[in-house]
Amino acid sequence: MPVAACREMFEHARTCAECEERLRSTFGSHERGRAEYAGAVGAARARSRSLDGRLLFAPRIVLVAAAFLAVFGGAWLAARLERPVGRVEAPPPTVLPAIHLEDLATTRAGVGADSVVLHGLQAYERGELARAADLLAAPSADEEFDILRRVYLASAQLRLDQPDSALVTLRSVRFATLPEPWRSENEWTRYVACLRTGEVARADSLLGELSLRVGPVGERAKRRLRQARSMP
Repeated sequence: MPVAACREMFEHARTCAECEERLRSTFGSHERGRAEYAGAVGAARARSRSLDGRLLFAPRIVLVAAAFLAVFGGAWLAARLERPVGRVEAPPPTVLPAIHLEDLATTRAGVGADSVVLHGLQAYERGELARAADLLAAPSADEEFDILRRVYLASAQLRLDQPDSALVTLRSVRFATLPEPWRSENEWTRYVACLRTGEVARADSLLGELSLRVGPVGERAKRRLRQARSMP
């Protein structure tokens, strides 16, 4: 509004009570509005400062929580990862597959120690484990036949609850020379013996290798792994 018009309005308000009252009311409303606005702005700024403080504090909480999770969560995860998978009870030893004793009898019978080994294999097949272990303890001069002897001797010893003796027997066995299923079954014997003697890490390694095999022993190992990993 022009200055001259403002002066004219104020001069008129001095002589007109009604206009003076309206002017006062208008200015009063304006001042109240300014005061309310200033109060609202001040409250907003106060809330903002409080929020800023909380926001500054919040990252600290997050950092502390993250550090806690990193330390204790990492320890828990490490324990899970390092926990051997073979914590379940050792399975019972399996019975080795039967061999063609008739063929062995025609080629080995009556040949010194080989004859004793043959009788030991026959005792194993009949389930006479103590006699089989006693007879199979005699070494054979023939390398391939001696490996066969050790395989069945170790199985008999494990079934007689002599896992330490079974591991000693298998220590020098050349697994690569064994055909399937004797090769995998023999390594399963080693796996069970390791579990029973407390060599859990070695047992876990054997179980992992066996789980990659194709055939009954491989499937048995896979089931065993699933069972062990499902445990808390």
